[in-house]
Amino acid sequence: MRYLRWIAIVLAVLIAGPPALAQYWSEEESQDCIDARDEAQSSAGDLSWAAQRLQQCADSEDFDDDCSAEFYHVQNAHIDYESAAGDVSYACE
Repeated sequence: MRYLRWIAIVLAVLIAGPPALAQYWSEEESQDCIDARDEAQSSAGDLSWAAQRLQQCADSEDFDDDCSAEFYHVQNAHIDYESAAGDVSYACE
């Protein structure tokens, strides 16, 4: 159950993330802003991939595998995404 809750949270972040970052998009962005946005997009892709792997693990219902390795990757990817989103906020003010 804990994994399903985290999957739901991760998917919510992925769905809400791009619109939240869109507010920082402008025609005259600094190079720092562009770089930060590119890094955030990459981090979002990494988080999405990790979340999909966790979802696949949970869906497999292999009860000998507790999906902890996949969960670990989701946690790390989320930390990276959170940091990258903060960098966008700072660089694109």
